[in-house]
This record gives sequence, C-alpha cells and structure tokens, in this order.
Amino acid sequence: DNGGSRNPCEEVHAGTHATSEIETKHLQNFLCSHSNLIAYLNVHTYGQYWIYPWGYTPILPTDYRDLDHLGRSAATAIRHTHGRTFTVGEDTRVLYAAAGGADDYAKGACGVKYSYTVELRDTGLHGFVAPTSYIIPAGEETFAGFKAFATELVHYEHL
Repeated sequence: DNGGSRNPCEEVHAGTHATSEIETKHLQNFLCSHSNLIAYLNVHTYGQYWIYPWGYTPILPTDYRDLDHLGRSAATAIRHTHGRTFTVGEDTRVLYAAAGGADDYAKGACGVKYSYTVELRDTGLHGFVAPTSYIIPAGEETFAGFKAFATELVHYEHL
C-alpha cells in the first residue's frame, strides 16, 4: 500500500478494499470492458504535472520512453499556450508515491498503453481552489496539450 493510508480521515485513504467506492468500480468496469483503448488521461488539479505510471513504485514501465515522449509533446504545447511549464515523468520520481491511481490501473490491469494523470495549474499558490480567472487559460492550455498529445499519438502509433 505504498502511497495509501488505512485511515479514513487521510486524503490518501485507500478505502476498505480494492474498488470499495462505487465511482472506482464504475471506472474499473469501463476501462477493462473497452479493450481497444490506447490512451487514458486522468485530470486533476494542481501541480502542473503530466505523470505516468507507476505511482506505487519507482520502477519504470518498460515503455516509459514512449510515455515520456508523448507527455513532453503535450507539455511543450501547454508551455507555448500561456507559458506554464509542466513537469513530465514517472509518478514517484517527479511527485510522490501514490498507490491506487487510475492511471496505474488503466495501464497495469486493463492494458491501456498511454496512461497518465494530468495535474492542472497552478504549482501550489492556490492549491485545489483555483481562482475563476484560471478557468479560461487552464482550459486553453489543457486543450492545446490534449490536441498535441492526440496528434503525436496518431503519428507515433501510425493510427
């Protein structure tokens, strides 16, 4: 349970058992019932990260170079939109250990090759309660990042 807590009052509470929460169960069912998924983007706030598995161990996925390449394409597009820099890398190396991440599950259990958690702006000044003035620029840069990611994915995977 590296990165999770058994204490229900903690922000990183792992639940009573795997998929104990109904939202988690529905996401699990969706991801694993769509075997043709090639990418999964889990969007959070905050921190300005484009991170990929694994969140529970510092061991890199065997295809980490592919994950890194596409993540960097997105981060470059984001930077060119409003100047925000997003850090790209494996979860435990650029952020911290966080067990039970949806990106880990999508990749490890459901075989979704390009699986990420995208932590939107900012880097901590406002935390989880960003001002309304962030909505439009965050949307613009996120769209630019997703568009660059999708474009590069099509090219990179010959889709």
